[in-house]
Amino acid sequence: KQNFTNMTTLCYISVCCYSKVLYGFELKLNDEGDDIEFFFEKIFIHKSHASQVRTLESKHDILLSGSDDETIKVYNLQKRKEIGSLMEHKGSVGQIFFIDNDKWVVTSSTDGKMIFWKTKEWQPFLTLNVTKDISSSPHNCPKLAVHPSSKLIMSLDEKWMLKLWNVVTGGCSFTTKVKLNYSLIKKDENEEVEFHYEPKKKAPTSIMWSPDGLFYSILVDNYIFTFDQEGSEVSGIDCVQSGSEMIFFDNDIVCVGLQNGNIKCFNVKSGELVREWNDHQSRVKSLKLLKFPLSVINQNSEDDDEDDDEDDYWFLIVTCSSNGIINVWTC
Repeated sequence: KQNFTNMTTLCYISVCCYSKVLYGFELKLNDEGDDIEFFFEKIFIHKSHASQVRTLESKHDILLSGSDDETIKVYNLQKRKEIGSLMEHKGSVGQIFFIDNDKWVVTSSTDGKMIFWKTKEWQPFLTLNVTKDISSSPHNCPKLAVHPSSKLIMSLDEKWMLKLWNVVTGGCSFTTKVKLNYSLIKKDENEEVEFHYEPKKKAPTSIMWSPDGLFYSILVDNYIFTFDQEGSEVSGIDCVQSGSEMIFFDNDIVCVGLQNGNIKCFNVKSGELVREWNDHQSRVKSLKLLKFPLSVINQNSEDDDEDDDEDDYWFLIVTCSSNGIINVWTC
């Protein structure tokens, strides 16, 4: 049995599964030896919902889970306690985000609604109708992308209607239908040929802003399409395998988890493959980027400077696959 007494706790890691159960871990750091080692300490197992859990989101000690049972559960990780349920949605809850310095939470559901919640009282503050006539499949829940400023939210539904919402006014400021018939470069033997990709009635997998808010990317099937703020095409990327989730590593690099268990990192502006590695033996279900100051590792060093450079951070990528394996990767 591993002794965690003298290890540093970096963060909480929570995962959900088809059996309606939440698992909670603390990610531990052991830097007393010559090599840095990471360990998982299990802290809870909790049957949280009456149906499959679709999404998780956490900030500090608060964890939220959304489910097919149309509810959102709220947990205090420090106290290991469920503290309430949010029950305004009338469909499967597919996405949850903290915004505006964690003062608000925004959620989306197959009922076609986007709801804003006050985190202080956990009461609904604003409900917006994102789309109508949505199919009941949980996979077709409207996809949301919160701008880094927290003042704008982009929504994309299964019919490829993209809307830009002003969080300050609570209104929709822009609507357009996304057309993905843009040119991609795909290698065919020794030649590069240009082709057009037309989605075959597939709903988008995810949409995400770059950290600087100057670009946004859409993942659908095998492809990542990147656009600038004006909606002009920047690049189209063929991942070869179907993608399940993507994250931005920085303003230029996007990482995507694939159905075959691999992770690929691309430059979203040039479309160039930057790195690829085999992560899991089955589909990558989730990717998360974690950022820590170097002082977490060097906290016992005698050479620490009082003024740390803003770039003095180190990063971890946490991945989870459909066969129940969680991996942590140093970057």
